Amino acid sequence: MRKKIQTLLLLIFVFGITVRCFSQVALTGPTCVVPGIIYQYVITGNWDSTTTMQVCLSGGVIADSTDTTTCTPAGGAPLASILVIWNGGTSGSLTLNSTMGGASLTINITSNLLPGAIDSTATFQTIQYNSIPASVNCSMAAGGSCSPAYNYQWQQSPDAMSWTDLGGSTSQNLSFDSALTQTTFFRRKVTEAGSGTISYSNIVTIDVLITSPTQDSSGIAPLIGEETKSDQFKYEFPATTVKKTNSSVMNEKADEGIISKAEHGILMIYLKSVLIEKQNS
Repeated sequence: MRKKIQTLLLLIFVFGITVRCFSQVALTGPTCVVPGIIYQYVITGNWDSTTTMQVCLSGGVIADSTDTTTCTPAGGAPLASILVIWNGGTSGSLTLNSTMGGASLTINITSNLLPGAIDSTATFQTIQYNSIPASVNCSMAAGGSCSPAYNYQWQQSPDAMSWTDLGGSTSQNLSFDSALTQTTFFRRKVTEAGSGTISYSNIVTIDVLITSPTQDSSGIAPLIGEETKSDQFKYEFPATTVKKTNSSVMNEKADEGIISKAEHGILMIYLKSVLIEKQNS
């Protein structure tokens, strides 16, 4: 009877050691990923000098010199971590086998953050001076997280290079309650709240036409023009026809008109080197 008890206690002791050793093997790291990014997975365990290990994965590759390997060498030494690049698809897995136990992770693969798009047929509007543009619709954002939360912010720019947030415009679509007096560019900024990832929609251009010139204190009307062939522009002054080409200013009075135009903030982009030809009516 005593021998049976001793044997039973020995078996319980050995079983306890085995469970303790195997329970200490762990594999931790991101379980929601996007393709093409390197992720680190940390490996921990109660290793000794005889421990061997192999880590294999599906749905991705190990980030090494070849970026084609899906398993570490069989019977290799324990690793502290492993770097993985996940491919496209919807899921993947990471499996660790060692002489001290095993562990695994199931991976959910999502797409990169897609900011949504302004319809290609609505990316250009033409309106009259001091008119209110039509609303701009943009599709919903997608991807960026397995459980995404999106924050929208519309932005504006006078040149499509320097952008500022449009106050109060944080909805999926953009509507206007004030008129525009100059050509302006708009886009939507999208931030995925969980990851902090940011992306931008394509750009809509709202072109403002100037059709009602008024005279300034010099008696010269602001330049009003229309594009013609050969990249030349025709402008109407009181009793004067002016043609602009890429050269130097030759007519003083016409040059004053251009300065007046600049003061009105219209067609600044054309106020460079010009040739003015005056024809009296």
